Amino acid sequence: MNPYFMVFALYALIISPVTLHASVRIGRGVRYRILLQFSGLPVINRSFDGERQREKRVKDRDVAGALKPDTFRAAKAIAHSQAVRHLPRLFRWEGLHVRVRLSFDDAAATALSFAGLHAVANVARALAPNAPLTGRVEADFQGRGSELYARCIVSARLGSLGYAAIVLASILMEARERRSPTEERSYAASH
Repeated sequence: MNPYFMVFALYALIISPVTLHASVRIGRGVRYRILLQFSGLPVINRSFDGERQREKRVKDRDVAGALKPDTFRAAKAIAHSQAVRHLPRLFRWEGLHVRVRLSFDDAAATALSFAGLHAVANVARALAPNAPLTGRVEADFQGRGSELYARCIVSARLGSLGYAAIVLASILMEARERRSPTEERSYAASH
């Protein structure tokens, strides 16, 4: 096999673009669509258009039972790591669009919620004027139900994703080593 061809093929694979298109609609039901493209060709195209069902209140004990302590430890280790701080630069946000429709049974609650969310949106625009964020907040006084729609496009190079996976794996392994002492340490401490 020609070594120049191998190097060129590896380089072409590393610089190949990977794009993720995602959209989520949350209201009376949950709907989502995910499209993953590799070099412009769709690899994963999933969508879920849930049946319209009544919103159910989540009980506190159900949420607490679903979350495990290991999940919190891993998230804390990743958040406090110095290496993670430069990972967001590897990804490029090509667009983020958020649309919120507020609609409650009480008109005053709808108006106050709309004013508060509109103020938060204006502050976000002022803090990050160059961010590719677009959005709209609507107030619906007819009581049709609140709804959130978010759509984003994120792209990265395949080599950058590999580098990010290696960095995250090393952080998790370091956290695991710090958490559980080795057998030699525990044996030495016991004698």
